[in-house]
This record gives sequence, C-alpha cells and structure tokens, in this order.
Amino acid sequence: MSTFPIIAISIALIIVALLVVFFVVYKRRGEMPPTDYRVFFILGITWLPLGIATDNPGFWGMGAV
Repeated sequence: MSTFPIIAISIALIIVALLVVFFVVYKRRGEMPPTDYRVFFILGITWLPLGIATDNPGFWGMGAV
C-alpha cells in the first residue's frame, strides 16, 4: 500500500486548518487594510514577461490578471 495518499491528505488537512485559523484571526481584528494596487502591478509586470519567455500561457494569465 502506498503512503502517498495518506501524506497528501494529511498535508491538505493541515493547509485547510491553517486557512481556517488565519481566517478566524483576520475576522476578529475587524479592520480592513487598504488595497495596495502597486503590488498587483509589480506581480503583473513580473509574471507576464516570464510567461512570454517560457511560452507558458498560465504565466500570461497570471500576469494579465
């Protein structure tokens, strides 16, 4: 019997648990930080040329969004 499914399920459960904890802590703070659109611009500028250089449409999409 392979242990890969057990490890994959364990990792997925840990990630889901961490997301739930982060979500609860975030909601308890009650404050919304302002959106930093400069970060989105920098990420787009980074991913778009990388997608073009590697001919990977997934990177193009991440850069365009």
